[in-house]
Amino acid sequence: MDAQPPAFLQDLLRQEYGLQARAARRLERGYVNVSYALEVGEPPARQRLFLRQYRESIERVEIDFEHALIAHLKAKGLDVVAGPIPTRAGKTYTRWPVPGQGERYFALFEYLPGEDRYTWDNPLCRPQELAAAARLLGLFHALGCDWEPRGRRAEPPILELLPQIGRALAQHAATAGDCPFGRYFRQCAPWLERQVAGNLQALRARRAEALPRCPIHCDYHPGNLKFQNGRIVGLFDFDWAKIDLRGFDVALAAVYFCTPWQGAADGQLDLERVGLFIASYQEQLSSDAALGAMGPAELAAMGELMRAAVLYLVRWTVEDFYATQADPAEYLRYLRHAVRLLRWLAEGENRAALERAIG
Repeated sequence: MDAQPPAFLQDLLRQEYGLQARAARRLERGYVNVSYALEVGEPPARQRLFLRQYRESIERVEIDFEHALIAHLKAKGLDVVAGPIPTRAGKTYTRWPVPGQGERYFALFEYLPGEDRYTWDNPLCRPQELAAAARLLGLFHALGCDWEPRGRRAEPPILELLPQIGRALAQHAATAGDCPFGRYFRQCAPWLERQVAGNLQALRARRAEALPRCPIHCDYHPGNLKFQNGRIVGLFDFDWAKIDLRGFDVALAAVYFCTPWQGAADGQLDLERVGLFIASYQEQLSSDAALGAMGPAELAAMGELMRAAVLYLVRWTVEDFYATQADPAEYLRYLRHAVRLLRWLAEGENRAALERAIG
């Protein structure tokens, strides 16, 4: 860790929390928020904490939603979730000036143990870890299904978001630019827009609006888990959570966990892994009286929900690239990966094999 934490962090910790950081390290993982690992206090009471500087665009009600959901999960006994540390005023977050950026929201959290073994683009965890992750997702859904939300996520549910995704892709394609990312995106944009329209039509035909809803993580991938001795000991990054179709969360997680990024298999679902993930999720909820395992309608819609999940990731890739002026080569890799997966899902033989794997 850095020996000298930034002065503004020291001021924030001292005035808002009554703490002094002995060391701080900015964490490089993650694309949206700025995060720090901190060491505070003196031996033998020294402890490690996690500090998040939220993205500029976040709304206060979204942080209220996130923190209230975390509190509910911890009250239900989900001990792999990090709780926020209250400020001296008893709040779970605060607002503080960042040099050269203006004020941002900050929250201090417990530091979760374990290893960061994987990332969202390096997701192929061991089979026992994959099964454990699916069971944990099921437990999260079950524990959250009776929660009465406080605050709200600004992003709408997926069925409302899909038309917005189509419009956003068309708008960005009109001004895509001439870098490698822009050229590839402009070439793919008409096909992607048709994918959005077809996906929305298919989900409406399956009456997806009637499928079960609950709090969903909406960013559940191996990079947001911590592992120790083959067990999951940490689940974090709830700032994308919202109320939405539970099946969409399962589909998005399966896409994350079960799609290779390397070699000839890049962008092709590993159906053996998908089968293990879905079966483990279903097993976790098989005896749950409140939410229960996914029913026939959810399982039948899983292929289209996966297509919606990939389009959701396409939208993030395109919008984040143009919002941050990111590295074209890096984001071109992300976009190509997503397009490959959409093309894989569009093949009838692959869809049939996916349905067999899901059971």
